[in-house]
Amino acid sequence: MGKTATTFNLGDFLAKQSKSVLLIDNDSQASLTKVIGISTANCKMTLTTLRCHAIDTPELLEESIAQAIQHRDNLNLLPAHQKRSGIAIRLSPYSVTQIVRTGTGIKLISYILLACIAILFQSIKVRIRIYK
Repeated sequence: MGKTATTFNLGDFLAKQSKSVLLIDNDSQASLTKVIGISTANCKMTLTTLRCHAIDTPELLEESIAQAIQHRDNLNLLPAHQKRSGIAIRLSPYSVTQIVRTGTGIKLISYILLACIAILFQSIKVRIRIYK
C-alpha cells in the first residue's frame, strides 16, 4: 500500500524545506527504521521500550524519549525494533499519544508522521491531533 514510502518521502520533503520532522515507526516490521538506514540491532531505545516505560515507569519516559530519538538534520526518527515490536501491537495505542505529549523535545517538532500497520491506523487516527 506504500504507507512507509509515503511517510518517509513526505518527511524527507518537509525536512528539506527546513521543517523539523519526527517520524514514528509503529510498524512491527520496523520498515521505516530500515528505510532510513538505521540498524534495528543498534537501537537500545525504541517505541516499544517507550511504551513499556509509559505503562511501568512513567517517571522515566521523558528521559527515555530523548535517548530514543535518532537525529538526522531536520529528520528525526523514533525507531521500531523488529524483534521487540510483536509486543508493541498488543500494547495500547494510547501510549503513542502519551509519548508524544510527554516528550519536551517533541514539542519543538513541526510535523509528526506515524508509520503503522493499516488496522492500527484506524484506532489511532481519531486520537492524535495535528498541531501546527
